[in-house]
Amino acid sequence: MVADRLHGRTASHHEAVHLTRARVKRSPLPPMSAPDGLTINNAAFDAAVLRFALTSRKAATDVMKDQAKLLFVEVAKITPPYGGDALTGRKAEAQGKAAVDRGIRSIYGTPGDAYEVLNDVSPGAANSFWFFHKNRDDSMASKLLRDKTGKGLVPFDGGTLHRRFGRGARRRNRTKRAVTTFVSNPQELDDYIEQQQSHVWWLAGGWADALRALGAKVPYGVDKLNSPGRLQIEANDRRIVISMMNEVSYGRQVRDIERRINFAMNKRVGALDRRWEHYLNRAAKDAGFSATL
Repeated sequence: MVADRLHGRTASHHEAVHLTRARVKRSPLPPMSAPDGLTINNAAFDAAVLRFALTSRKAATDVMKDQAKLLFVEVAKITPPYGGDALTGRKAEAQGKAAVDRGIRSIYGTPGDAYEVLNDVSPGAANSFWFFHKNRDDSMASKLLRDKTGKGLVPFDGGTLHRRFGRGARRRNRTKRAVTTFVSNPQELDDYIEQQQSHVWWLAGGWADALRALGAKVPYGVDKLNSPGRLQIEANDRRIVISMMNEVSYGRQVRDIERRINFAMNKRVGALDRRWEHYLNRAAKDAGFSATL
């Protein structure tokens, strides 16, 4: 039996994400699960790996390490900001940074945004607002803005509202009118966005140490940051367990992570099935059969 699991665990104030592959060489174990995490349905992957192991001349440990390396690379390549084969490398990085920008600007508006909102209501009020703001009278600018929109012009809060909404919060309405507040010092907002964008590889980076330990080629961006993570290998006469652990605190809160892991596993199933078909066709040919299986 081969099983894969993604689960969360609280340890040392971290919610760890573990992706574990285990091959039981003797009596099978019950399906793995965890009350605080996810159990991935992986019957097709189990079967594909076992078929491949039967045809390999390598030792079981080496087969499992090779397959772990290939699978875990695929997992890293679907971890945000990656989005599968269509969203990789620098394109994924750029899109991830753009998503950070959109998310933060859905909460905070600039004086320019405030002017546009006011201009839709009252061009005269918009001109007065801009006059006050440019002359550093943000108290009067804020009062006028609040009278017309119910929202004031205040100093940037350093990201307090952003953290309150949560890193993965998605807001339906991203129009300038729908922002939570307008900030009087947009440069500080810009600096905060840039700082947050520098963390775009933080989650994916949690796989880097494990991939390096396996000797895998680390995908672009995954090794840019020193994110927490590790590899653990258990090998004895009963089983081989290879665990790639991503210990980024918000890892298991990622939207649709189960679908992403299954996508990576199914991709490996396809590759292993093609290898199996090649093996069968070669065996048939060696046995003197001309038909392709």
